[in-house]
Amino acid sequence: MPATMRVRQLSSLALLVLVGCGPAPQPKPPTPPPVKKADAGPPVETPSRWALRSSELTGRVDLGKEGILYFGRNGERWLKESEAKPPAHATTFASEEIVAAKKTNDGFLFLTTSGAVYTAPTPLGTLGPRRPPPPRLSSIDVGKDAFVAIRAGKEIVRSVDGGLTWAPVKLPKAPGVLVRVVMNPGGVGAALFAPQRLLFTSDDGVTWNEAAAPHAANPRLSATETGVYLQNAEGWFELKRDVAKFEKGSAPPVESIELTFPGHPNTAWAESVANGTGAVTANKHYELIWNDGDDTGAPGGISVYVEELGKPATQKVLQRFPCSSNAKLAAAGNTIVVACENSDSGAMEAEGGGDDGPSSSYGAIELHRSDDGGASWKKDGKLAYGGRPDERMWLGPDGTLVFKGACLVGAATCTGHGVVRPGGASEFVDIKVDGIPSFYAMGFGKAGSVYAVGTSDSDDGRKAFVFTSHDSGRTFERQLFPGAEVVDIDPGLQFVKRRGALAIDASGNLAAAAIAYEGSWFLASTPDDGKTVVAGALPPVNALSFAGLRGFGVGGGGKGYETFDGGKSWTQVPGIEDETSALACGSHGCLLGFRAARVGWDLAKAGGDWTKPPKEAPAPKKTAYRTPFTCKAEGSWSSFVGYADSNALLADSGDGVRMAMTLPDPKLRGVKALVGKQGGKQGLEVKEVTLLAALPAPRRRSRRSSRPPRRRSPTSGGSRTRRSRAASSPCAGRARRRSRS
Repeated sequence: MPATMRVRQLSSLALLVLVGCGPAPQPKPPTPPPVKKADAGPPVETPSRWALRSSELTGRVDLGKEGILYFGRNGERWLKESEAKPPAHATTFASEEIVAAKKTNDGFLFLTTSGAVYTAPTPLGTLGPRRPPPPRLSSIDVGKDAFVAIRAGKEIVRSVDGGLTWAPVKLPKAPGVLVRVVMNPGGVGAALFAPQRLLFTSDDGVTWNEAAAPHAANPRLSATETGVYLQNAEGWFELKRDVAKFEKGSAPPVESIELTFPGHPNTAWAESVANGTGAVTANKHYELIWNDGDDTGAPGGISVYVEELGKPATQKVLQRFPCSSNAKLAAAGNTIVVACENSDSGAMEAEGGGDDGPSSSYGAIELHRSDDGGASWKKDGKLAYGGRPDERMWLGPDGTLVFKGACLVGAATCTGHGVVRPGGASEFVDIKVDGIPSFYAMGFGKAGSVYAVGTSDSDDGRKAFVFTSHDSGRTFERQLFPGAEVVDIDPGLQFVKRRGALAIDASGNLAAAAIAYEGSWFLASTPDDGKTVVAGALPPVNALSFAGLRGFGVGGGGKGYETFDGGKSWTQVPGIEDETSALACGSHGCLLGFRAARVGWDLAKAGGDWTKPPKEAPAPKKTAYRTPFTCKAEGSWSSFVGYADSNALLADSGDGVRMAMTLPDPKLRGVKALVGKQGGKQGLEVKEVTLLAALPAPRRRSRRSSRPPRRRSPTSGGSRTRRSRAASSPCAGRARRRSRS
């Protein structure tokens, strides 16, 4: 019989004996319902990639059967192969606006606003090395086969080899400064001097001649596929090359560069998360969208949309709610909570004084909840809304729901502190915290820990704080945020411009926090779970967000910054710019503004999967010295001769001016000290004291060992003898006392 089977049988027999001899068995407690696991989504992608949604387009090139190539203001590229397919986009970006693209025998060239040129083997291929432009280049355009630009406001230069070389062209003598050059695909172009003087070319910028035009203020040049035009206060004028003159005509046809992107046109993406109407969980993004009523009499309201990060599929409507005005959304795992104000549900009159006056009318907030990712919904309670501009809601993974800016139904006053319903509880309670806080970001740790970053009233104005709670949000303690003394002038207007971020480590402690005010970001960390807060270093970012210890920041020039340790260290990675500076990160990636998503994380660079807690550090190895501060008997005092490095001596302020200096002792492979005092013919006397006794001899192996025993060296044997004498010497304590004194 296997041993494991015997153990099981004996255990069962012992249990039967206990039952037979003991009291009557108690009824079993009811089995709790199984806990639904949060939707973890697909595995995290690594390395990360960018998924684009929309942009300000700057041009397009018809590639025939390949499709239409589009390019944008932030160095992006799209390829629309057919009407049946959504546009595909490149995963690498130029660091500046692309103004023109050309197909060559070797691939594609992309010209940017600075005159720099990027190469790629295919329309959406990886961009090759950047070809730098000549200095002081401006007003760059592309003609039939050449790039044409102004250099230093004095000359026109052109390149026929894709920006590898640039050469000046001969121009008619003309006073003024060159300010603008335009070219069209046929090689026809014009150049404008200030004060007004015009040149034109018909051979792709090789030769230039003067062109007549009426004088008027603020002339502007433009080039289309059909011609070259000038516009001033008198109207539009078209270039007539046969007479070298701009003649009065009609406005050129408007070239509409449009590219249809999937998704709802009104979504705000990361901006919605920052404002409390959206959330990112795993690989999904939830958002509230306002819907107007239609001609059939259907009322307007709020719809919950969902879509996956980086996928071009159209958004899916999960549910509609007849909200009359404000609405908020929070999500964690498969749970979604929607709060919407509905005037039809009845307002509550608040009696008594307070921040909102002696008598205030509060709107009713109805809560709706889904525990299956939006498939089914149920009502989840009511709150009162006091009209505060910083209303916001957060949901923790344990079900804790924090609502800032709301108050309890029937409350006499609405203080603005907010309310919380801890995980597992059925009722909301008021939050207790000093001042009237405005939470910008909130995170949840373990065992009822809740963390937030924001501002609050203090004795000398409104300051930035880190808030910590260990009772599921019922009570918050606050610590000043170092370096970020924020003065809150207008909470209503400024709230949407503020950004906060939190990084929570595996144990639930606050690892880092960040806050921005008028574009300035600050980083802080708390090594002791909120008791103290210290300043940290941060790269030059315009937007920042954390998901656990993972974090991503966006800086200028299309630079991205990634961290896997809560902001302690950062790695520069590819990024793109977005004018909203709104960023929202989840476990599977980040949303940037309303136009891009960063799908995945660069886990390979970080050295592993940071969703798992780090391995415990191995126990430190025992030191090779058994007794670190044993010493042999003190030597006798002698004159200070032969030790020239007197600067290494440390002197105290006592009358005896005792000093100490440590030196290596190569003979004993240890350290010896010189303990000195005033006196003697040389003015200073010293004695040697050996510290850190030599390495012990290795132990003799047992005869049963398969390895032959090592021979003990004579040196190690001598060391053991010295160490034995030192251990019994009473000088060790005296040597240490003298060294300290």
